[in-house]
Amino acid sequence: METIRLTTKEHKRIKKMKNGRKTEYRMKERASIIWGLAVQRKHQAQVAREQQVSTKTVRKWHRRFLEDRVEGLEDAPRPGAPLTYDEALRCEVIAVACDQPAHYDRPEQTFWTYDTLIQVLPEAVEGATMSRSTVWRILNDHALKPHQHTLWLHSKDPHFREKVNDIVGLYHADLPDDVALVGIDEKTGMQAYREDQLYIDGEECSENFLSTGTNDFGLEEVTFQKRVPDNSYFVLGDNRSHSMYSRILGFIKKDQIKGKLLPMLRVTF
Repeated sequence: METIRLTTKEHKRIKKMKNGRKTEYRMKERASIIWGLAVQRKHQAQVAREQQVSTKTVRKWHRRFLEDRVEGLEDAPRPGAPLTYDEALRCEVIAVACDQPAHYDRPEQTFWTYDTLIQVLPEAVEGATMSRSTVWRILNDHALKPHQHTLWLHSKDPHFREKVNDIVGLYHADLPDDVALVGIDEKTGMQAYREDQLYIDGEECSENFLSTGTNDFGLEEVTFQKRVPDNSYFVLGDNRSHSMYSRILGFIKKDQIKGKLLPMLRVTF
């Protein structure tokens, strides 16, 4: 297993946990295991004998520290434990952890620690007074490790709570048997646009759309057909499920049309 190398801050925290008079015994034992492995450079079997634990226990905390550093010494969530906090509150906790500490009067910090999070959460989120282990469980359920993040892509929405409640409420809605709830994850290559609006070159277009380079085209010039087939429409549009720049044109059956049809007399190519 990989050798543990402590940063200066981790060295101080592990030493404090190992020697602290108010430190819980379980945390003191785990810190002593890491101290023996990382600072004293002892083998797992030797640390196990000195701490009077099994080699399996030493391996467990060695692995957990490599994965989650000091925070990994906390107890893992117990399976089947009831949720004390509802989904909406848990989402708000995640939102804070995915934001920059500087936005919460912590300009000196470039990343979160669990200690800082439990200090900030009651101020930032109503009802979010939580223990370190609770915050750890909430973030760990979503594979989030804020203490290891140095890049932030987050927009602080003042209406976040209302939007979360709207979305979370869907999961608890009593939907009819013939109604399906579909969730679509974010895709960087997909953009959503109004079904009743056409976009050309990134601009919303209407039937009076005119610009430099506008040309008139007859049906035969663009489709090589002289008439539109029966029960069909000629459509010029965009493949909006992928990109507003992916133009499509061709024929479509009337019963396949969704949304509103906009007559386009002139378009720019």
